[in-house]
Amino acid sequence: MSATIAPYGSWRSPISAELVAKAGVWLYEPLAEADGVYWVELRPDEGGRNVVVRGDPFGSPVDVTPPGFNARGGEQHGFDAAEPARPVQIRNL
Repeated sequence: MSATIAPYGSWRSPISAELVAKAGVWLYEPLAEADGVYWVELRPDEGGRNVVVRGDPFGSPVDVTPPGFNARGGEQHGFDAAEPARPVQIRNL
């Protein structure tokens, strides 16, 4: 295989932006409670839907947000551990 020289940013890649965006799930806003740990997952392969998930040491994680609904926290750009937990809004898609 020979190398091809191309100007910066113009080379061809088999990896598209869409492929990168759908490659993983983002986890944010973790919250530890007596009955388990909760977090929000941003799921690109589900249209960017946010899902509240519950996990405990004895079982697999379970979606708390029902299918067809989108959960959004009050702060979308990060989580400050010094702030009290904010309620999560669940919206029908």
